[in-house]
Amino acid sequence: MTLDLIRDAIPDYARDLRLNLGTVLTPAGAPGLSEGQIWSIALAAALAARNVPFARQIEILAAAINACGLCISSHEKVLRQHGATREQIQSAVRIAATMHGVAGVLEYRQAA
Repeated sequence: MTLDLIRDAIPDYARDLRLNLGTVLTPAGAPGLSEGQIWSIALAAALAARNVPFARQIEILAAAINACGLCISSHEKVLRQHGATREQIQSAVRIAATMHGVAGVLEYRQAA
């Protein structure tokens, strides 16, 4: 399945996710991240969005998906200590949030 097919499967009520999906997966939409990093984060976030055990292993992405402020702060601190910039972390979280939203919409649409 291509990214265009995934975007086309997103219903109109979630068009913001359709637009974000096209944006956050580009170097311009994810400043500070390489193309490889963008797609690695996207894959991890897509898996984490529907797999709780795996999501727990992807700490910062799982924290963003679960919207736990304490977790996000804690994991951001660790990432910063390892040299990640705020811009890189913000880009990763945007990708994770978009992938999580798309996964939820597609799952709902399939169930309907």
